[in-house]
Amino acid sequence: MINRFLHGLTNRRTLSNATGTLFTSSPDFVPAPLTAAAQQLRTALCLDDQNTDYYLQAYAALIEAYPDLKSMLNDPAVSYSVHDFLPRGVVSVNCALVSNSASSGTFTDPKPTGLPLALTYNIGYVASGLCQITQLETGVQVMADCLASADPQEIWLRINWPSNIPFSGLLQLNQPWAPGLVVQLIVSPSQFPYAAALAGLASQPYFSLLLQRFQLQETFQNTVDPQDSLALALAVIASGNPAAYPPS
Repeated sequence: MINRFLHGLTNRRTLSNATGTLFTSSPDFVPAPLTAAAQQLRTALCLDDQNTDYYLQAYAALIEAYPDLKSMLNDPAVSYSVHDFLPRGVVSVNCALVSNSASSGTFTDPKPTGLPLALTYNIGYVASGLCQITQLETGVQVMADCLASADPQEIWLRINWPSNIPFSGLLQLNQPWAPGLVVQLIVSPSQFPYAAALAGLASQPYFSLLLQRFQLQETFQNTVDPQDSLALALAVIASGNPAAYPPS
């Protein structure tokens, strides 16, 4: 089976999102009828978010760093290399975050503290000097003052970025700043909140049952580093999916 680990981890027939091609789905994978508790583990890790491949990239890269776990997962046929993962940064829709001599356009890449991660920002017209910024994954909405250039050939939008919105600099728009316009910035944070992901699992009794099933309770409890712990947790969750790893 191709991408056995990711199919077991997500329990999804289709791995990549609608625009993604990195994670090829195995044609012979049929999702298991998981219990609500087993699905809740996956929700805690944002594995049911099919709008992004970010989480699959983060978890696949983490497992790659642990050859012993990777060997245990028996997943030699994969469609990706961690070297193929997109570089961290910003993808823009209907705009560009740019720099010039007077301003540096950047994603400030703050360290995330919890899940879900803030990945997608919509910036919509409210008035000529006002925009609404919506962080889609968390639902956070803020208003911000802005100023659009008058040149129709090169439309710049200068936003007074709020402190909880991780951007600086100018946006260049590909259409006039006018009612109905919404532009989008999609980010790939360079850091992952491993400890927060673990905290979401540790409080769930079903995860403890999985550790007991694989006789890994003591190993998990004695693992101090959050990345080590989360890698082990991912391997256990994937291996516990009978559709990808049938019981012997």
